[in-house]
Amino acid sequence: MEYFENGDLQRYLNHPFPEPEAKEIVYQILEGLRFMHKNSFAHRDLKPANILVSEASPNWWVKISDFGISKRAEQESTAFRTFAGTRGYLAPEVMAIYPPDGKLRKKGSIRKETYTNAVDLWALGVIMFQLLATQVIMKDPHELWEYVNGNQPFPEETLDEYDVSGAAKTLVEHLMAPSPERRPSASAALNYEWFTDLDDSSESKLTNEEFRFYGHRKPSMADIIFGKMIIVK
Repeated sequence: MEYFENGDLQRYLNHPFPEPEAKEIVYQILEGLRFMHKNSFAHRDLKPANILVSEASPNWWVKISDFGISKRAEQESTAFRTFAGTRGYLAPEVMAIYPPDGKLRKKGSIRKETYTNAVDLWALGVIMFQLLATQVIMKDPHELWEYVNGNQPFPEETLDEYDVSGAAKTLVEHLMAPSPERRPSASAALNYEWFTDLDDSSESKLTNEEFRFYGHRKPSMADIIFGKMIIVK
């Protein structure tokens, strides 16, 4: 097991991060989520304490950890039903809070309370906001309900206080869209304007590493936890 003397990301969240450093961290986490989601795994408890720091500022290198409640969906359409995660980073649908225009109604107009790997994108949005403005937003269920139901706007003014760029604000607001169907996938998020100045070679590196490690078979959860680091820098 690899030892991380720099600890986890939570240790460093006592001040706002310079935007270029926050960008590198978010990009690396998205690469990890893209790999997981492509192989039908959802982390379900993404938070700073589960982001290990291999290298700290200014050349951040982080890795996703703690897969204790991760779960694999056998089919792309499979949704998860178990309440799992850490308060403050829980997507609204995990707490059975849905927007008025939500598409989560099944036969007979009975709502079937399920969720998908979009919960990981919401959690990343919370982490990104925290990196940029030091705050965990909407951790109160009532505040979350107000936001999801359109009674409270996204707190963009808080990001303005820290001179966060428009491209960063666009991404974090999209990651925290009230409806899971409106959040970008990890792959789509990597193509947002905010990342245009980063090295685009990571995708080919990840693909080559995956092929070298797994050949033509799909990795198992044991592979992902024990055999292969999720993030490739």
